[in-house]
Amino acid sequence: MDTSEEIEIEIKFRVDASNKESIFNKLNDKLIHKKVFTDIYYDTVDDYLLTINDTWLRKRDDVWEYKVPYKQISHICTDVNQSNLTKYKEVTNENEIEKYIKTKLLKIEENENENENKNEN
Repeated sequence: MDTSEEIEIEIKFRVDASNKESIFNKLNDKLIHKKVFTDIYYDTVDDYLLTINDTWLRKRDDVWEYKVPYKQISHICTDVNQSNLTKYKEVTNENEIEKYIKTKLLKIEENENENENKNEN
């Protein structure tokens, strides 16, 4: 039984026009596997509650995924500038996704209600 979980790690690089092609050519030389997929992202209407709270609900090739910040893995890439590193846990179990979203949205709404009450007083 495999108990490992998939973690998405993105590293952002600053690339200027003068070396962009050279960098991409070097990366393509190291490319082991290329995968093409289609993502459709979802969020709340008008206020984008998921996005502004750094969570992402998407459907990737007919599979639901919920990306939540995953702070516990910074030890994996100690040689990378942490400010350029974005780490997310990808939840694919639909029951877990529903639980995460309900919890996240309820927490956000509670915080908004608390702030409104403070402003009224």
